[in-house]
Amino acid sequence: MELIGTRHLPVVDGERWVGMLSIRDLLRVEIGEQGDELKLLHEYIQH
Repeated sequence: MELIGTRHLPVVDGERWVGMLSIRDLLRVEIGEQGDELKLLHEYIQH
C-alpha cells in the first residue's frame, strides 16, 4: 500500500467486490498482536 501511495485497497472474491481494506485496519491488527506478545513476555519474565 505504501509503495503505490494508497491507504485503501478493494477486497474482491473473484469478480465480486466484498469490501475495502484500509491501512488503519492493518495497523490495528499489528498493534493487537504486539500487545498480546508483550503480555506473554511480561508473564514469562515474572515467573
